[in-house]
Amino acid sequence: LDVQVSELLDQLNDDLEIWRDLSENYRLELFCGFFMETAMEGISLSAKSLLALGHRGIEVGFDVYGPDD
Repeated sequence: LDVQVSELLDQLNDDLEIWRDLSENYRLELFCGFFMETAMEGISLSAKSLLALGHRGIEVGFDVYGPDD
């Protein structure tokens, strides 16, 4: 997930003033679907990714789907 966050943000403007203006006028959200292969899988985001998203006012949403039985 960190790689995908990095690839996404690398394509966008990194001026935090612009991001602040955007987040004041719009809801900024990164939505992720997570499809588990086993019942006890997990996923994490590094502090670097969380900080980059947070500085830009981007909320992260997850949908987590358990394995099919």
